[in-house]
Amino acid sequence: METPLSLAVKTGYEAIVKLLLENGADVDSKDAFDRTPLIKAAINGHEAIFQLLIEHGADFDSKDKDGWTALSYAAVHGHEAIVELLLENEADLESKNEDGRTALIHAAITGWEGVVKLLLENGADLDIRDIYNRAAFIYAVISGHEAIAKLLLQNGADANLKDEYDRTVLSLAAKGGYDAIVQLLLENGAHLEAKDKNGWTALFYAVEHGYEAAAKLLLKNGADLELKDEDGRPAFFYAVRNSHEVIVQLLLDNGADLWLVDEYNWSPLDLVVIRGLKAINKLPAGKSLGSKRSVPEMENYRERVSSFSSWDGFE
Repeated sequence: METPLSLAVKTGYEAIVKLLLENGADVDSKDAFDRTPLIKAAINGHEAIFQLLIEHGADFDSKDKDGWTALSYAAVHGHEAIVELLLENEADLESKNEDGRTALIHAAITGWEGVVKLLLENGADLDIRDIYNRAAFIYAVISGHEAIAKLLLQNGADANLKDEYDRTVLSLAAKGGYDAIVQLLLENGAHLEAKDKNGWTALFYAVEHGYEAAAKLLLKNGADLELKDEDGRPAFFYAVRNSHEVIVQLLLDNGADLWLVDEYNWSPLDLVVIRGLKAINKLPAGKSLGSKRSVPEMENYRERVSSFSSWDGFE
């Protein structure tokens, strides 16, 4: 149930808020979600009302039922002026909600660069991880917020930070197709060949999701085409499996081997034939590929596997 003060704050009626406070309204009254008037002012960005509540002694570290403080809400909604007011009043920078997220993590997720900068300038810990084992930098990368990723790197974020699946931020940037962030990370020392729990590198993710620009960047910087994952498959295998013909051609142009077999004795060429991809047919007759087999040899191979009718085993 909301009090008159809570309603006045939510709707932005500053004069009524002032009148209620002067007549003894409880500045820290809570609604059904345990949200105080200060929290509601932070959510709605009512700066003048927020200042009034602070002047009347509002508890700026009070939490609602989900563990969110006024700073959490101001950060997630990008209300810089309110964030600044809270920091001036020494609000708890590292207060966490039920998901273990701090104000910095919230701002990194939603992309408020100004808020992130304010929090960092006031000493926010960028190494704190939430209950999903993700720090602010990881969220900035997977959300595609290049400016925030750059800001966090400038403040000491690890260019080889890993998530709960051992995926590096480079792999996450490649997975999202954020080639500008891929470039940024490479410039800051990201390891090209760092593997996750499945043995995948950044190149695998760029290839799997069909992101040509990211794949080109990784290859230009020396990504190893012959690295294999836990199933013994190179990145090229997944380009073929997903019918990413542009990526298939890109990898072929960079020396990908059609004949590398996985632990089940299947090669990318098996899939080229099964999927009917055109990349193989674009090659001039007699041009050697991968293990030095020519196009005529591949045509013989096509005949040998033409009886295959499905590729369900490659999921």
